[in-house]
Amino acid sequence: MISNQILQSTIDGIKNIARVELSIYDIDGKLLTATFSNAVDYEGFVKNFADSDAENQEARGCQLFKVSDECRLEYILLVMGSSNDVYMIGKMAVFQLQNLITAYKERFDKDNFIKNLLLDNLLLVDIYNQADKMGIATDQKRLVYVIEKKNEGEDLIIETLRGLYASGRKNFVTAVDDHHVILVKALEQSEGYEAAQQIARVITDTLNMEAMASVRVAYGTIVQELKEVP
Repeated sequence: MISNQILQSTIDGIKNIARVELSIYDIDGKLLTATFSNAVDYEGFVKNFADSDAENQEARGCQLFKVSDECRLEYILLVMGSSNDVYMIGKMAVFQLQNLITAYKERFDKDNFIKNLLLDNLLLVDIYNQADKMGIATDQKRLVYVIEKKNEGEDLIIETLRGLYASGRKNFVTAVDDHHVILVKALEQSEGYEAAQQIARVITDTLNMEAMASVRVAYGTIVQELKEVP
C-alpha cells in the first residue's frame, strides 16, 4: 500500500501544476488525503460510486475516477470541476497513481525475495529463477548490513537508507521486524573489508544524525560471521 505521505505529495504536485483540487479515498469511501479542507464531506458520495459499475462519474461539481491494479480497485480519485480539461487532468492523475502502485508492488516483491533469501527459505533453482524475473544480477558482489534500532520511533531509517543507497536492482533495503532493518549493498569487485567497514560507519553516522536514530550495525556476507559497529 502506498503511504499517505506519498499520495499527498503526488496530488499536491498535480494541484500545483494543474490548479485543481483533488482528494483520494480508499475503496470503502474513507478519505486518505486531499488538497482541500472539506474532502471528508464527500465520503458517502464516493462510497456509492465505489460500489457502482462506473469507471468514472461527474456529479456535484466534481469528477470521480476509479484507480485499479489489474482489475482490482485500489483507490477512488476525486477532482473538483466538471470541464473536459478537468476530466483530462483526472485521467492523467489516475495514470500516475497506477504507476505508483506498480512501483510499490515491484519493491514489495523484491523485499520479500531478499527476506526469503536471507532466511534460507528458497530452493537454489528458485533463487536463480526469481532473480532472473526481477532483473537482479546473481553474480554481483554484495554485502549484508543488519541495522538494529536501539529505541522506538525511528520510521525514517528505511527511507533514509533508500535515499543513501538507492534501492532497485543492486541495493535492497527492507525491515525484517520491529527492531531490525536489512541493507543488501552491492560492492565493486575491487572493494573489500575496508570499504565494507567504511560503509558501516557511514550508515551509523548518517542514521544517528539525519534520522535521529540510535542504531548498531553488523555486516558480512551470508556465509561470513557478522562484524559489529557500535
